[in-house]
Amino acid sequence: MFFRAVYKSGKNLSTVLSQCTRVTDRQTDGRTDRRTEFSSLDRVCIACSAVKMNTDKTDFIWLGSKYQLAKIHSPSILLEVVHVPVSSVVTCLGVQFDSQLTFTPHVQGLARRSFYHLRQLQSVRRSLTTDSAKTLVHTLIASRLDYCNSVLYQINTTATKTLQSVLYSAARLIMRKRKFDRITPTLGDDLHWLPVSERIVFKLCLIIFKCRHHTAQQYLKELCQLVCSCHS
Repeated sequence: MFFRAVYKSGKNLSTVLSQCTRVTDRQTDGRTDRRTEFSSLDRVCIACSAVKMNTDKTDFIWLGSKYQLAKIHSPSILLEVVHVPVSSVVTCLGVQFDSQLTFTPHVQGLARRSFYHLRQLQSVRRSLTTDSAKTLVHTLIASRLDYCNSVLYQINTTATKTLQSVLYSAARLIMRKRKFDRITPTLGDDLHWLPVSERIVFKLCLIIFKCRHHTAQQYLKELCQLVCSCHS
């Protein structure tokens, strides 16, 4: 059974997450006993001086498959003397994590906010030039789609289509296309935009490129290790 404590406050979050990433289940009289694991998690988190225990800014979430999560029946956990409720969805750095890591709440929220801004832009589109519309769409829509999108790698097709529909609507707004006009060629030929799935892959490739050329953050370079060397 996997778990992760996601803290909204604290400076050294990567240290906490790297040390608090796995729980080993032990069967005691046919029932799973996790009391010791909670105590261990408590000691690790409190020992990290950069983490401040604050019930208002602390979330706890179980990560696992549908069948693994069905075995857990605890509304909260006890850390020191603080009861932390178990959440089904937590937010970390603007990304919503759900228990099964489907990222469905994150995608739905992202699409909802993007369509809201598109409706606002649609009301003033006649007063904007094409370049101004592109700038606003990049600022309010494209930047949201690209933010932390590497975590969406290989998500389900439904979520990808939802984000792709946002991109199509943004392209129609810029090019003043009607709702049912074909827009796919416009993305590549006129706007030079990549589809959502390829934008995600591009972001991953960019991160790897920076790691290989020592321009990425130190913690990313430590996680990126060369599997093999190919010599021609």
